[in-house]
Amino acid sequence: MIQPTTESGGHAGYEEEKRRNGSKVHVALAEAVQELVERAYADQGCTGEEAFDAAWITGLSVGRLAGALAGWHYVAFSVLMLYKAASLLAEVYGTLSASPNNPDRVPNTLEIGLGWHPDTQLEKRTGSPMRFQITAMSVCAVIGVWFAQAFHETRASETSKSDSLSAGVDDYVSQFMKRHHLPGVSVAVCREGTAILTKSYGHANVEHRVPATEETVYQLASVTKTFTASAIMLLVKDGEFALDDKISDRLSDLPRAWEAVTVRHLLNHTSGIKNYTSVQGFNKTPGKDFTPREILDLVATAPMDFMPGEKWLYSNTGYVLLGMLIEKTTGKPYGEFMAERVFKPLGMTHTRANDLRVILTSRAQGYQWDGKTLRNAECVSPTQPFAAGMLVSTLSDLIKWEAALAGRTILDESTLERMWAATRLNDGKEAGYGFGWEVSKVNDHRLLSHGGAIPGFSTEIARFIDDKLTVIVLTNADGGRADGLARGVARLYLPALAVKPVEPIADNDAQTTERLRGMFEGALKGEFDEALFLFTDQAKTKLIPAIKADQARLASFGALQTFQLLERKEQNQGLHVQYQAVLENMTVKLTFDLDKTGRIRGAGMQLED
Repeated sequence: MIQPTTESGGHAGYEEEKRRNGSKVHVALAEAVQELVERAYADQGCTGEEAFDAAWITGLSVGRLAGALAGWHYVAFSVLMLYKAASLLAEVYGTLSASPNNPDRVPNTLEIGLGWHPDTQLEKRTGSPMRFQITAMSVCAVIGVWFAQAFHETRASETSKSDSLSAGVDDYVSQFMKRHHLPGVSVAVCREGTAILTKSYGHANVEHRVPATEETVYQLASVTKTFTASAIMLLVKDGEFALDDKISDRLSDLPRAWEAVTVRHLLNHTSGIKNYTSVQGFNKTPGKDFTPREILDLVATAPMDFMPGEKWLYSNTGYVLLGMLIEKTTGKPYGEFMAERVFKPLGMTHTRANDLRVILTSRAQGYQWDGKTLRNAECVSPTQPFAAGMLVSTLSDLIKWEAALAGRTILDESTLERMWAATRLNDGKEAGYGFGWEVSKVNDHRLLSHGGAIPGFSTEIARFIDDKLTVIVLTNADGGRADGLARGVARLYLPALAVKPVEPIADNDAQTTERLRGMFEGALKGEFDEALFLFTDQAKTKLIPAIKADQARLASFGALQTFQLLERKEQNQGLHVQYQAVLENMTVKLTFDLDKTGRIRGAGMQLED
């Protein structure tokens, strides 16, 4: 390689320039390019200082570009593009420098842009195309340095913003965990299918001080439904059955009352089949194993809640039937089919049907806060939720799932659009659920989501599809509020999602308000006065056990301070009311659906963070 002499004038500081500017990457690249340029000049009969000057300028410029872009893949791409540009210019120059046969030819726009004119072509022809190529490459390299500097500054700004958001997530999650007594949490934020943040906090196993990581295995609970629905759509695409096929035509020995129920009704919770997890006493035997048929037997003789398609009501029974349909159609166990068609193709190596007998080295222990201390949650047999909630997975695997949804790699666009469309009931009204996904809006931002809750675990996938932002939250705590945590994290990235304050309205029915307030205060204390807990028979079998099961968490909210009416309207031959309850440690929205006699036929609670 030609080295500079002491008489090199402006380049005498070559070694100092290398030392001052150089990462090993960009200095090495500069020297490599320098050598290539020297050889090119030598081929053209140029040596010594002339060759060194051009080579050094070119090499150092490209080297600086490489250092600014700070990555070998950017280096290779940048050098290639610069070389291609220089080659193209040299080729054009060589073409123009050849004397045209017609001296009266009018130069075209490109020729004018390059300074060509018939009067000057002899001067142009004295230059070497190779020398022009080198000069062009040098110019391109310098321009590249300017671009790289701007790129570097932009990236630095983005990094600063990312660091700020990451710190905000850390602070928010830490406060949330403290407030809700969560032992372990794993969070991912994805934009356009790519993870831009992955964090885990606390412990997967408190007793053994095992930290939560992105490889910690959590029970997904009802997030399983997004996978089950996808498997059904794969089989529909395979031509195995149609969405409007009757389930009784596919599975034998089903109750006559279910004859009109279709695959579609099961997917979108409009079947009217009773939810087996609401059967009185069912939750008293969490460790008991059930076959899918034994699960169906729990509700086989129960009357339909409504005719298929007439209303929407969440039913785990529907997804047990879908799991049975998968097994009957494919001849394979549910978990095996899911692994074959979904998990393995996506590289989801830690996602599987749960089996408590199998040793999973990164399995999270589930916990429950009893109002005073953290305790191990009861283990629920995976056979009980079956295809409605038996999958386990990790944060890293769910990021792959999100990438598959965003990239349409498992299901095509038209199939996903069908899954993500809100269901229409028989009367044309919309229900906020598609096929395995809840369909809603937050401050006019479309949201596809699904949560999961099972003793010891709370999970959520929230996909703000127009914003191309997804938040995944996994926790190992009973009632872990993964949904609230996911929305809170999303608000850090999308401030437009901020909770809008709702002003209380005038309350002209103090008697109803006082009764409902008294009932809520009783639930907080674990007291169930029948004079206050006025439920329809159907609601009583569902809500009373649920309230009792959640009493420990309710007790942690603290004393009730205010109870104000936010909304009141007549609907469904009854009354719909919503209240905001401010407690010592929590603020919640309570929704009640009353029949015309004032009895509660439905209720819901949303925690505000």
